[in-house]
Amino acid sequence: MVLKILQNTPFLLALILLELIYLSTGVANDYITISVYITYIISLYLIDKRFLLRYSYIIFYITTNIIGVFLIETNNLFLTELMTFSHNNNSLLLLTIAHVLFIETIRFLHNTKQDKIVNSVNSKISFFRFEITKLKLVEIFLFIIFVTFLVLFLRVIDKPFFLVKLDRFLYKENYLPFLVDKITNSALYLTPLISMYFFYTKKKKALLLLSLIVLYLFWIGHKFSFFIVIFYIISLPFIRYGSNKTINKIFKSSVVIVFALLIVVSIQSIIVYQRDFSENSLYLKQRLAQQGQLWWATYGLMKEQEGRLNEIKDELKTYYKLNVDSNDLLNSGMYKIMQLTTPHDVFIRKIEDKNSRYAYSTQASIYYYFKGVGVIIFSIISGVFYFYINRGLVSNLISFNIIPSILYARLMFISHVVLMQSDFNKLFSIEVIVIVYILLILSIIKKISSSRNYATIPKNYQNTTYTTNVRINLF
Repeated sequence: MVLKILQNTPFLLALILLELIYLSTGVANDYITISVYITYIISLYLIDKRFLLRYSYIIFYITTNIIGVFLIETNNLFLTELMTFSHNNNSLLLLTIAHVLFIETIRFLHNTKQDKIVNSVNSKISFFRFEITKLKLVEIFLFIIFVTFLVLFLRVIDKPFFLVKLDRFLYKENYLPFLVDKITNSALYLTPLISMYFFYTKKKKALLLLSLIVLYLFWIGHKFSFFIVIFYIISLPFIRYGSNKTINKIFKSSVVIVFALLIVVSIQSIIVYQRDFSENSLYLKQRLAQQGQLWWATYGLMKEQEGRLNEIKDELKTYYKLNVDSNDLLNSGMYKIMQLTTPHDVFIRKIEDKNSRYAYSTQASIYYYFKGVGVIIFSIISGVFYFYINRGLVSNLISFNIIPSILYARLMFISHVVLMQSDFNKLFSIEVIVIVYILLILSIIKKISSSRNYATIPKNYQNTTYTTNVRINLF
């Protein structure tokens, strides 16, 4: 195990050595940096494909962040959202070190901590005098979800985005009332139910429901992140317990899905914005650059300045509030970084006219307040934070714990916007406190329940675990 943990240490040491050379000589080479990172990812694939897949969602977006900065640093691109041409800021190296340290923190914990799994798929829940197994209850929920999304799809079946030629933001404003939009967004939080049900039953009707949800989301203009996170959660139990053959299938499927989604993005670009092939290719390149533009711009503006620690109070004003004042919100998180790096008129159009914002700002926010040392410390702390959320989600999916799985899924979605979009107020919120308290109460109830019998997970999966036939009286 020690050897497995230390196998990728040379890559981190190589990046640190490059940083020391840069600090002492002012010389850095972005091609060497990106080569070290790509080799590091290949090494992860060869050493532990299961680990790479388990944390593939966040590693995928980390990679887009690094490649985005690399494109900006090595090309003369016009960054339309910042209204400036790119140039070399030597910003890639520190960001790459921070991201690799984040992944290595997770990998260390992944190899030293075990998932806590107590299979309760056959346990019974009592409603007054009526008893039902968890599996049957989830099956009923999924049927209700199927009917709901079928109705949602039928109400817009004659108004696909490619006919009305609207992106998802304008589509929502024109065709999705508030309640419908909320139900649509709930698809993410219902995915754990599909995941655990399909893992234990292998029934194709779960895939029919998944196909309906994906078709509906495509129909109303969703194109990338929504689909990736859905497929990611569906695959988590299989990644944890699947055979090497299953892992290889998931990896190949993931590659196909990413390329398919890039085609979807291109189709939307051509239909909605009337771009031709060359314009679409340039758009894709610029869109990838947007994943790194806020870090690149912030690093360039702040590298000769002290960290703005005195402004951290602007973030604190948004914490633990049910309703955040709009001025406080616009002076914190990603919005602060946008205003730092973007012409004011462009910022206003983006926020007020398009009701949108940019991509990937968290490291830029941390650097703005705490400089490089803060970015490094944040990488370690956030790596620990993300590992335990992922561990909780996977353990509860496989244990067939319905409510904890949904709550951990919500925590994972919150962690993603914290790690990528500087939404620190989502972490330091009343919602997270409530979720943590509910999970704590459920954990205490689980420990009090003493009636347990031994069993195994499905025969085609590895490892032995436990099951419980305990009766849970809800009323």
